[in-house]
Amino acid sequence: MLRSKGSIDLYEQYMLDVQKSIEEQTNIYGDQKNDDLKRTISLLQNADFIQANSDYILNLSYKFLLDVMQCNNFVEVI
Repeated sequence: MLRSKGSIDLYEQYMLDVQKSIEEQTNIYGDQKNDDLKRTISLLQNADFIQANSDYILNLSYKFLLDVMQCNNFVEVI
């Protein structure tokens, strides 16, 4: 699944807003709250990457499964 140019700009703006929020929260709550927010943002970025590349990941998984099945059949023939 590919993003259009407009959605990339929106995503970048969203991440800038999140970074600004992290900086503001650091001033209010200190480093521990900042670390929690950074971990949350990292998880969100990983989830976004997986969602954006889900078709590619699914195809790789499918190809891997086919390879495993072919190897299994080969072993049974021997």
